[in-house]
Amino acid sequence: MKSLNTIVILSVMSLATLSIAAQIDRGDDLQSLAKDFVPKGMQLVHTVVQGNLVTSPGVSAKKIVLLYGKPYGIGGYEGLVLFPAGFEKFDVYNLPKPESTWSIMEPQAVFFANADSDSANELFITERCMTGIGPDGAKHFYRTRVYDWQTSQFAHMETISEEIGTLSTAAKIRKQLPAIVRRAEARFQPMDVDGLNKKLADNKTAKTPLQIISILIDPFDEMLSRSVSIKADSVEDAESIAVVITDDGYADDSVRGAQYRFKLIKNVDGEWRVSSASKGWRCHRGRGHQDFSPKPCI
Repeated sequence: MKSLNTIVILSVMSLATLSIAAQIDRGDDLQSLAKDFVPKGMQLVHTVVQGNLVTSPGVSAKKIVLLYGKPYGIGGYEGLVLFPAGFEKFDVYNLPKPESTWSIMEPQAVFFANADSDSANELFITERCMTGIGPDGAKHFYRTRVYDWQTSQFAHMETISEEIGTLSTAAKIRKQLPAIVRRAEARFQPMDVDGLNKKLADNKTAKTPLQIISILIDPFDEMLSRSVSIKADSVEDAESIAVVITDDGYADDSVRGAQYRFKLIKNVDGEWRVSSASKGWRCHRGRGHQDFSPKPCI
């Protein structure tokens, strides 16, 4: 039997997070396994897909994607994600329901690629949809939803999904993904670079990138976590550094967290200064967008 580390299931059913058991015999293949999870009256609507998804820092887990729902994509579908929770048991998480639904939603491609600044892959689902009536209304069009695993739940990356637009295949999306990510990141709110550099000039003790970061952003306070990613342009004598700071779990009933992005360069005196800076934030469920964006939360 193939190794089963993570199972992603798209279905028309909706379950809260729970632990369930599946009977897996040694001779079972992926299609046989799917039968343990497909709801009664539903059917597979896409071939089984395997891929990598990072579910916790430094841990890459194989997953199996099964899409099923009503025939011909009528009524759409919802998603379930199963993580191993012991021998023949899985914890189940819902994929967020799509913001927009159509009369017909037929999954065409399911794949995994990196759609943001971290090292983890995201889940992409491209659908062929149809809505409307008449010669001008009843035409096929394509939409892609991108899902990101965020500590304990999946979130729809609205900005990336919007930037993908009507691209119809995984190959087209993969080819344009670097530009798509850049456009999405460009939606971040610009920060006052002159003001940030004045902070650095006024503080003579900040010499290293980590010391500089502590000057540029607010102290770690009233939040659950903060992660810092630093990438230099060279192993030795770096002249440019990209910094991404991600906060999560704010003590706020609307804003869940924020992400800061800085580019630092060395000036003629060998001092690090900010050449660009931007910020985006994401909202708690039910209070707005679940990816980082300058749009306000509600």
